[in-house]
Amino acid sequence: MGLIDVLRRRFFHRYTRIQSPPALYYIVYAATGCRNIYIPDQHLDFTTDELFDQLYTDYENIQNPLWDCDDRARSLWCHVRNEALTKYRKNLAFGMLWTERHALCLYVTPETEVRFIEPTNGRPTIVHSRVRFVIF
Repeated sequence: MGLIDVLRRRFFHRYTRIQSPPALYYIVYAATGCRNIYIPDQHLDFTTDELFDQLYTDYENIQNPLWDCDDRARSLWCHVRNEALTKYRKNLAFGMLWTERHALCLYVTPETEVRFIEPTNGRPTIVHSRVRFVIF
């Protein structure tokens, strides 16, 4: 049984008729183990893998070779959020996180899975050290 199933049982055990997914905070907490999660908007749309691929294709031309991981993560975060709002009219559940050693991006899919993205190449990755902070 995965962490999402454990959280669903823990927080939704009283509502047997309702089949709603857990709140975004709990999805991200289950995936990262981090309690320092800042979600500024009450409603965020899930991000599909296809939509992220389209947004990252536009972003590849913007990267600066002198940036380090936090500059790239912040730049990708801003690009995806702004492009999604203006071009697709969606407020995406796309964020960035800082670990003890690295900065990454992340998004939540409609299947309530969290994808961690390496901002340098746009490929899925894993978190190698403790997560300190997540922002959407």
